[in-house]
Amino acid sequence: MRRARLQAELSQSEVARRAKITQGYLSRVEGGDAEPPSQDVVERLADAIALPRLRLFLAAGIIPEEIETAFFESPDLFAMIANLKRRQRDVVYKQLKQDYPTQIDRDAEDYQAWLRALVRRLSNP
Repeated sequence: MRRARLQAELSQSEVARRAKITQGYLSRVEGGDAEPPSQDVVERLADAIALPRLRLFLAAGIIPEEIETAFFESPDLFAMIANLKRRQRDVVYKQLKQDYPTQIDRDAEDYQAWLRALVRRLSNP
């Protein structure tokens, strides 16, 4: 977070103002002294520094709602990933992080189909 804020040449005060949080809270988040922020705060922080939301979601340990919904509404997709070896899952997650921003505007069925194709492609080298 701090690195992204500094690259954007923004002060903590400016980012906090844009994200509608206190500068003290932002300082604690950047220093790792606060609980991980909520999804709403992560979205506002990402928007405040013009950073892709997914990047901050993952850094905060939050799974974006679209990904979570796709998995829970599609037990077969969840099972496909659960049955992968750890190394294969890591490759799927890495690719997911990379490709997710280009897929965000798809509807739920298209998104699930994209995820299934990704898992199949990466799990069968």
